[in-house]
Amino acid sequence: MKWTFQPVDSWFFRESRPWSTVGGIELASQFPPPARTVAGAIRTAIGEAKDVDWLAFSQGRHAELRRHIGSGVSNSDDPNSEFGSFRMHGPYVERDDHLLFPAPAVLLRSKETGKISLMHPAAKGMRCDLGSSVRLPHAAGLLGAATLDGHWCTAEGLNSVLRGDAPPPESLVDRDALVADDARVGIARDNSLRTVHDGLLYQTSHVRLRPVSESSPTSMGYPTICSGSATVRQSVSAARAVWRTSPFRPGSKATSQRRAARLSG
Repeated sequence: MKWTFQPVDSWFFRESRPWSTVGGIELASQFPPPARTVAGAIRTAIGEAKDVDWLAFSQGRHAELRRHIGSGVSNSDDPNSEFGSFRMHGPYVERDDHLLFPAPAVLLRSKETGKISLMHPAAKGMRCDLGSSVRLPHAAGLLGAATLDGHWCTAEGLNSVLRGDAPPPESLVDRDALVADDARVGIARDNSLRTVHDGLLYQTSHVRLRPVSESSPTSMGYPTICSGSATVRQSVSAARAVWRTSPFRPGSKATSQRRAARLSG
């Protein structure tokens, strides 16, 4: 089964920093949401569909439902207590029916030409805090190049990287093409008195998903967060198959040769 999450308004999946330590810095939203957040939303939807009494559920009742979605509380004596038989793949970002993955950190883009290159271990080792002769990541002819922070790539692009090749430019998607930051300012409230607390202002940055096409700004035209489905599993399985023969995989022949060259100096 495939679960798809689409926006009604902006999204805010808060980062882990506590409010008390933020000071004047805004709290940003994570994107995509953490797996546990998505799993919780799905488990809640299943419970609501079963018309569950959540108070009774928290007291240990609804045993059949608890076997399927778990109790939400981990127990060292029962590894299935938290999630029961519930299992999830993802979440993944999907755009135009294509899964998107975070662009690997080994990719660099030239600021002058826009060329995408893949970093490989340098031919010659150098002394650094990791050892006396370490072949650090290197990309020839890309002085001043930057990593693709905030970029995403399709399954095709990810498979190219895992094979040791630079991905096609059309397989890369900038974060700004997926979401826009939406700054908000709020103030703490005292609900019992229906007043606000003086000085307790806070600032958050939500994410608002951009329509895939400006000509079709409907909910179906937005990027989505998805989990499950045979298509998702097939794409992930394909990437894993490429990874098993990837030159970047620990234990691969190429990796062993690089390690031997590093140790030999």
